[in-house]
Amino acid sequence: MLSGAGDSRFPLRDENDGYLYAFELMDWDLSGLDLLVLSACETGRGDESFVSGLRGLPTALGIAGARRALLTLWPVADEGTANFTVRFYEHLAEGLTYSDALRQTRRDARDGKVAGAADASVWAAFVLFEG
Repeated sequence: MLSGAGDSRFPLRDENDGYLYAFELMDWDLSGLDLLVLSACETGRGDESFVSGLRGLPTALGIAGARRALLTLWPVADEGTANFTVRFYEHLAEGLTYSDALRQTRRDARDGKVAGAADASVWAAFVLFEG
């Protein structure tokens, strides 16, 4: 479980508490990752008590060596998110760059070509962080 995933209790900052915190990720070696996708709710939001604002998880992933991360900024619907992610990968398989694949997937969703993702609350939640 990622930290801050709907739990109102204060994080323990303990590696064995079942939560994954941005500060824990900074010690990982993700230098072999060209793209990390976390399509769960609010993966792009940070906890201001650890690393401020949007810099939380994206910054930790960059420090750990990940070149890019596709994350979400707010809660997203399961079906639309799953279909959005599949379409994103389809565009990558067609040879589009990461940013072009995201742009085209957003257009597809907006135009009703991605089941459950036509609402902007789904497709606009996805952001690509590049470091």
